[in-house]
Amino acid sequence: MSNEGNIPPSAAVVDRWGDDILESLDEPASYHRAIAAVPDAIANVICVELLDWQVRNGGFHQYFYNSYGIMIHRAIQGFEAIGLLECATIARSARAQFGDHFPNPGVAHSGSWPD
Repeated sequence: MSNEGNIPPSAAVVDRWGDDILESLDEPASYHRAIAAVPDAIANVICVELLDWQVRNGGFHQYFYNSYGIMIHRAIQGFEAIGLLECATIARSARAQFGDHFPNPGVAHSGSWPD
């Protein structure tokens, strides 16, 4: 099995399948079309991987600020599908803190974060 450039397989999935999804994060209708166009397992990997990247880089504040919050439901589903139930619980807590409607420029980009 080849691992081009020695990137993790999950990152390779994002690289191969994620462009349309990433380009649509600020437009809910486009995002929902893009996420529906890929197989469920692929969508789960993309949403989990992107949550992981954003949170490791800048926390949940960054994840929601950078429009990735629109993916939170699918990221939770992905964590559950792969058996990472504690991660799903943490993501649910973040969703409860930041809200459920994304993109939400009035909250996410106001510079004011929930406590």
